[in-house]
Amino acid sequence: MLKKHFPEVDFADRLKSGDLDIFFEVVPWYDAFCDNPWPHIYKELDQHFPGSKFILTIRDEDTWIQSVKNYFGDSPSKLREWIYGESSPLGHEQLYLRRYQKHNCEVREYFANSPEKLLVLDLEKGEGWKQLCGFLEKPVPDASFPHLNKTAVKKAKGQSGLFRSFRNMDPKEQRIASEAVITLAICRLLIVCFSFRRIAGLLGVRMQESPATITSSQLEEVKVISNSLEKLSPRLPFRSMCFEQALAFKLMLNRRKISSTVYFGVRSEKDSKTPIKAHAWTRSGGFYATGTEGKEEFKVVSFFGST
Repeated sequence: MLKKHFPEVDFADRLKSGDLDIFFEVVPWYDAFCDNPWPHIYKELDQHFPGSKFILTIRDEDTWIQSVKNYFGDSPSKLREWIYGESSPLGHEQLYLRRYQKHNCEVREYFANSPEKLLVLDLEKGEGWKQLCGFLEKPVPDASFPHLNKTAVKKAKGQSGLFRSFRNMDPKEQRIASEAVITLAICRLLIVCFSFRRIAGLLGVRMQESPATITSSQLEEVKVISNSLEKLSPRLPFRSMCFEQALAFKLMLNRRKISSTVYFGVRSEKDSKTPIKAHAWTRSGGFYATGTEGKEEFKVVSFFGST
């Protein structure tokens, strides 16, 4: 989310230097935040935005560290290095666990004298709407408490999750989501059946950047397409990784005559069976749409743009 608003900012460096102004700038645009880096600047957020409320979710430590290992693997991250002292959890499990334990204790200690600001939520004990809505002073909705990214059932329920995603969309989003699924399937077939040289002709002009700005109406369209690709890709019954998403994004924007650029990058992988890892990401105007996570860690080796 931060990268989409400020694509050129190195947030890990900002955090290390203590320069948090850019984070505060984003806060008024949203009602709530989760995931990194927000849990680690809770003190500054509390002081900068009086009246804010905070939720600390906890879980069994063994299942937490296993989930972290499954999710991040050996991928490097400057942000995780800032948080834990090591960018990858593999081989540093105890370091990650100690930081996790320390964080939970520090949060509780910080809010000890203002308990009305903090809710500690243990989802593994079945806590959910009742505790959350009571804390936020909101009515309990007539729906089951959402729990996404359940590793054990993720693959088994991928397709049903896809159908639920469609039901929760408005008509315009449904049309774009349907187009996104079909386009991703076509892109997967293209990647399997044809060489990159054959596919490259669909991407635009090599080593040409698309314009840095697009119209506001085009930007709104781009954001809906980006959101659809991001949400649907993990739920599809076929592979839909960064290249498939980048190609699908490019094709969908071509149909709308919206300019965009596809970037390809590589990075070296230490202590890995694959010494070089490749990645693809996209941009339209100033908005980075697909493959945004960790793109800064890759050196751009080629790009294709359209005007």
